[in-house]
Amino acid sequence: MLLKIEVAVSENISSTERGKLLENIGSEVLSVMQYDVTEEVRLTGMEVDLLAKHRLSGEVIYVECKAYRQTLAADVILKLHGAVSFKSVSSGWLLTTGDLGKDAKGLVSEWELKDPTERRKLQFYTPQRLIELLVGSKIVCDPNKLIKPNGYLYANETYLLLTNFGRFWATPTVDVSAGINQNVLLFDAITGNPITDNKIIKDISSTDTSLKELNWVSASSKCSSTLQDIKSEMQSIVSVPASDHWSDYRPARPQDFVGRKQVISDIYDYFDKVRCQDTTTRLIAIKAPSGWGKSSILLKLKSISSSKRNKKKIYFYAVDSRAAVSRRYAELAIIKCFKNAIEEGFVEKPKNDLRLGASSDPFSDPSLQELLESLSKNKKTIVLFFDQFEEIFAKQELAPLFNELYSICTSIDSLQENIILGFSWKTDGTIPQDHPAYHMWQGISDSRREFSLTPFSPSEVASALTMFTKELNQTINPQLKRILSDHCQGYPWLLKKLCIHVYKLIKEGYDQSEILGKSLNISELFKKELEELPSNELSCIQKIAADSPAEFFQIEENYGGDTVKSLINKRLILRSGSRLILYWDIFRDYVLTGKVPQIPVSYIPQSDCRRYLDALKYILGKSTITFEDLGAELKVGDGTTDNIVRDMIMMGSSESSRKKRTLSSLCATEQESLIALHRFWKSHVVLRSLISNKGSGFEVTYDEIKSTLKEVYSTSQFAEKTWDIYVKRTVEWLAAIGIVIVNGNYISHIPDSSAKDISIKPRTNVPRFSGNFFGDAPPPVVLEVIQLIASGQNSKSELTKNGKRNSIYVLKELNMVTESNKKLELNLIGDIDYTKWLATCVLKTKNIEAVISIIKSAKDIKTKEIGTILAEKFGYSWSDATKARYGSALSVWAKWVTNLPVG
Repeated sequence: MLLKIEVAVSENISSTERGKLLENIGSEVLSVMQYDVTEEVRLTGMEVDLLAKHRLSGEVIYVECKAYRQTLAADVILKLHGAVSFKSVSSGWLLTTGDLGKDAKGLVSEWELKDPTERRKLQFYTPQRLIELLVGSKIVCDPNKLIKPNGYLYANETYLLLTNFGRFWATPTVDVSAGINQNVLLFDAITGNPITDNKIIKDISSTDTSLKELNWVSASSKCSSTLQDIKSEMQSIVSVPASDHWSDYRPARPQDFVGRKQVISDIYDYFDKVRCQDTTTRLIAIKAPSGWGKSSILLKLKSISSSKRNKKKIYFYAVDSRAAVSRRYAELAIIKCFKNAIEEGFVEKPKNDLRLGASSDPFSDPSLQELLESLSKNKKTIVLFFDQFEEIFAKQELAPLFNELYSICTSIDSLQENIILGFSWKTDGTIPQDHPAYHMWQGISDSRREFSLTPFSPSEVASALTMFTKELNQTINPQLKRILSDHCQGYPWLLKKLCIHVYKLIKEGYDQSEILGKSLNISELFKKELEELPSNELSCIQKIAADSPAEFFQIEENYGGDTVKSLINKRLILRSGSRLILYWDIFRDYVLTGKVPQIPVSYIPQSDCRRYLDALKYILGKSTITFEDLGAELKVGDGTTDNIVRDMIMMGSSESSRKKRTLSSLCATEQESLIALHRFWKSHVVLRSLISNKGSGFEVTYDEIKSTLKEVYSTSQFAEKTWDIYVKRTVEWLAAIGIVIVNGNYISHIPDSSAKDISIKPRTNVPRFSGNFFGDAPPPVVLEVIQLIASGQNSKSELTKNGKRNSIYVLKELNMVTESNKKLELNLIGDIDYTKWLATCVLKTKNIEAVISIIKSAKDIKTKEIGTILAEKFGYSWSDATKARYGSALSVWAKWVTNLPVG
């Protein structure tokens, strides 16, 4: 018999009074052993629970009382040892109601190998030893002599409950059909007689004992059968559902699974380490937002475990937690997992019927001890995974389940046997800190191994689209493939939704070229699904979303079997055990809120903003234009026109018919177009990353933006020239729609920017946001303007009118001035020579650095050649005339700055 001890009190009992219950029983034991006890003594620098002095020998002992449910950490023992040594008492005793953790067990085992004289300085009374001490001292009766009524199958463990109502023995009884504890009987701890007083039973059952959720019965009552309840609850243990075919929204079948090779390899490596006892971790979590393939990975892991290579090593069992109906769900899942493993021949059946102990020590029964010993001996591992576990936290009646599971987790962690408990956990949900689910998840954080899923890489997206091609049984148009890849942003759920949408359209007879020109807006797809439902099915969907997971029979009763059947056939709802859920968490959230998850945009436009805005201006007010008309208007070729059209589709401004080569605007007005553009760039992953890393209102350089781009697009292998083009293009766009301001090499974020503050300007008026210094005005003229601004002649319009526009532009490029209310102000702090300041700023620019280097290596080089070298080095698209102009201007600046007197 396994003996346990718990301090169990009513809600209104303070923690101080709770602790006294254990201290009181400790005092009684010590008194029997001829000790005089002083309680709650304050010694110099420390507090002790009990200080006892032997009446005959004068020996003084220090007693630490720990009324714990959880396992004890090693530091409790180290602290006790330190106190005994420092205070020079004869001995230190530890009385604990909680078992020792693995590190604490190691310390105790090591200590008890010492010689008797030394060992006597520390004595440890863990639950089993403490009860033996109490029985030996005649403070409680022997639990083996309890007067138990017939008709029950008693569990292997018996509990001594120290309560504010008295001391009692409590013995759980086992439900034979399920192999789990079902009822609990109460006995007087002194006499061993069964308690028949219903008030006392009710009082004890209302304390915070770990047996609270069991069915408390009187020994005088007739043994009642709960077989039907257990059968019903066992039906809630269902496997993770798999899709029937590729276009099913449920988790992917193993044969449809793509990608995640590294994380699967890492997980299996971890399984193997547990199997061979090469790791002490027994808890695992697969973490990711909704729709990133957590359930699909579990099905893939099960498939790999069933392979010829692994089927004798790993038994993998994954359950859909959304079907849970009671706090016993975790216990029942463990029993079902083990029974299935036995039935499938993975492990031999124990000599005795399989039984699970209490959640605080579920593997204490001899049947499970035998099973675990077999796993260890044969180097086999059983993995039980709870999928969608966090989904049930909203069900108030299931809150105790999380406490039960926490106890099971700590027990598995302490056992260090060949069993792994796993969870797939959604990272984009929130759980209140006062909920048991939060306590459970945080409580096991140091004991679990975590594997996080990332968005699909470009190669994984490509693999998924290759599979889509096979299902479609026709080659996907390369442009359509590129659009699907761009739209999905690497999100597995979004890629699947878009592919299934395209798949259905093609099966309905649409040509791929007709689909090419449509922006694949996920909100619109969800909206369309709901709009096509009759009112009764829509109401049913909304109710299931609100109650998810919803009771099948209740929904069927309220909305009719035909409605439920129709929604199941449409794959919009799924049945999991006795519960109903929507086919996707993301779809459920859309039904409830009308919103889809925020999807950062990662698409980089292929055309520059000036051409795009010209195209936007041209198309407004026209119902439809041809690609040829657009190309002729912008004076560009077919390739550039196609890029502009693709950009307009991706940024939500237009849609096109590739088959007819026509383009039409999705926005009726210029303001609508700008709002669409503004929304696109506000959601862009580059901007979000800059805000995340630098803060809202950031100020960065072009090089910092390049670093951000490289970080965001880490899987892309672009040449430096391409990176520079993308940096320039991104900044031009952000500046053109008012999200940033460019001052020379510095880009400043405008946190409260709005589409209302901008307009589509003619191409000639769109400023050049290069972030470089090109020397548009000579040094003496620029110095003159600095002096004018310093003297108070800082009106931009007046200076421009007097021919100083290029000098103003130079100062902005160098970040030497700031414009506010059409006034210019020098960005100068303190008293400094203007010439030295200008030279210092110019020397920091990459163009001047390059020109100085070029001139040093070839003194007689021509200015056009300098421009040509710069264009090649930095990727500038300059004509021959521009090369000559900028080569000359920058040469003037380079010679000026190098010829200035030192100091």
